[in-house]
Amino acid sequence: MICSLESKEESWVIDSGVSFHATFLKEFFKNYVPGDLSKVYLENEQSCKIVGKGEVKIKWNGSGWELKNVGHIPDLTKNLISIGQLASEGYATVFHGDDWKISKGAMTIASGRNSGTLYKTAGACHLIAVATNENTNLWHKRLGHMSEKGMKVMHSKGKLPSLRSIENDICEDCIIGKQKRVTFQTSGRTPKKEKLELVHSNVWGPTTVPSVGGKHYFVTFIDDHSRKVWVYFLKHKSEVYEAFKRWKAMVKNDTGLKIKKLKTDNGGEYEDTKFKKFCHEHGIRMERIVPGTPQHNGVAERMNRTLTKRARSLRV
Repeated sequence: MICSLESKEESWVIDSGVSFHATFLKEFFKNYVPGDLSKVYLENEQSCKIVGKGEVKIKWNGSGWELKNVGHIPDLTKNLISIGQLASEGYATVFHGDDWKISKGAMTIASGRNSGTLYKTAGACHLIAVATNENTNLWHKRLGHMSEKGMKVMHSKGKLPSLRSIENDICEDCIIGKQKRVTFQTSGRTPKKEKLELVHSNVWGPTTVPSVGGKHYFVTFIDDHSRKVWVYFLKHKSEVYEAFKRWKAMVKNDTGLKIKKLKTDNGGEYEDTKFKKFCHEHGIRMERIVPGTPQHNGVAERMNRTLTKRARSLRV
């Protein structure tokens, strides 16, 4: 359980009833322009003067989000974010149950939960963590920032006996660490009926910082039927061929089955003459995607995304 003491002065209410962003605190502004800029009227018909405007950078999850054309109204008692102004600037605001999210394209800008009857950002908080055996968020992080759906599957199989139910809050680390490009594939696909009938593969890297073992890349091999994934870490892309040979020998020994098709992108590591000759000699058909469209190799690309963004979320 986590207890928080929130600074209400730094909280912002997400409001559909105001036509522009507004705050009562002058110290929030940068590029502040003072002036007599008309009046606004509250619900009780009280008039309030707009004495200036400018840009405000609010804090969210340790980073900044800049609001433009914010009005300074000293008589207000709350800081307000206008949904209408956000929409005019290309932002989308979504409310779902107790949660809200503001996004622009595929990028999530901010998110949170309601407080009473108000949807608002959390201000500066002092957090007090209390240990408990029934913390869903803690297990979410322990399991590499696993999805709520995956945790529910594990819970249904009795793998998380300390949890009565799975009720995961919005994980801001996941929002920051797992942004993704929207796919252009609209229809579903059916996995192959047999193991190793189709194998997806892709190479990720290079990393800017090598691993403890000096590795800069990793290659994945994914069985389309079971979606089981094998990962091999590499110092150089040229090691993909040797990794594939080791993996093929291992799965043949484990399953007694042969690989029928290998689906990859057009990377040079798969176009290697020895690689193609090896596949030809063992009856493995090599399938290439259209150049410049990683979405066509979606299974392997998504697995790379899952692995790297879980690791990124763990480090946030």
